[in-house]
Amino acid sequence: MARGVGTFLGKPTEADYPKLMAWVTTINSRPAVSRALAAVDDARAKTTAFDKAGEAAKDGLFGRGRYAA
Repeated sequence: MARGVGTFLGKPTEADYPKLMAWVTTINSRPAVSRALAAVDDARAKTTAFDKAGEAAKDGLFGRGRYAA
């Protein structure tokens, strides 16, 4: 996704693609896109991020430890 250029390739890379980043800014300013991104942020806030999950939560998710089949 074009929105993730900085995330995947590093923030300095965004400067290499000014037209792409301008397009992303234009698209992000659309009301429907703003609502959709807000809904994604809301869903992410309600779920546990892998980097913050405890070992027990990861064991349950991946079927390991006491959760192993």
